[in-house]
Amino acid sequence: MRKGLLISLIIIGSLVIIALVVSLIIVILFLIPPSKTGLQNDLRRNEELFVELVEFFKTSQYENLSVRLDTTYSDGRITAFSNDSLEGGFVIGEVMLDEDILYKFEYLFNNLNYRRVEKQSNYIEFHRWSNRQKSTGILYVFDGDRPINHETRIFTRLDELHLPNWFYYEDQHRATRR
Repeated sequence: MRKGLLISLIIIGSLVIIALVVSLIIVILFLIPPSKTGLQNDLRRNEELFVELVEFFKTSQYENLSVRLDTTYSDGRITAFSNDSLEGGFVIGEVMLDEDILYKFEYLFNNLNYRRVEKQSNYIEFHRWSNRQKSTGILYVFDGDRPINHETRIFTRLDELHLPNWFYYEDQHRATRR
């Protein structure tokens, strides 16, 4: 009887330890924002990828354009979101991409864990992490000036990176500021 109880306690203890380790991994991966160094390393290791995606956004016909992780398809389509409409709402449409650009978006989203790339008035945001209050990522600024804050967010940290016009950012959504 004691042997069975001991084995049961060992099994339960092992399951508790496994659950704690898995929880710790989840916290590290999803709840803690990536560091400036980590994002700068992304840019260093994948400079060509980031530059080519910037060129894609620079030549797009939209002033504001967003491509998200969940809007790319293997047949070369993406669903692009833009607030360029006269009504100020979102225009949703499919844009065909050549295979090379589609692969770059897929690599950025699936291998580097970015969630969204968004072209705003004077910058392109490579969004990596967020919670309900803030987000982090890297920015490419068209004119080299600091990016412009807008209605829903304000940049709380902007650090220049090793390439001209590139910044590490942290922002806070305006609704959470006090």
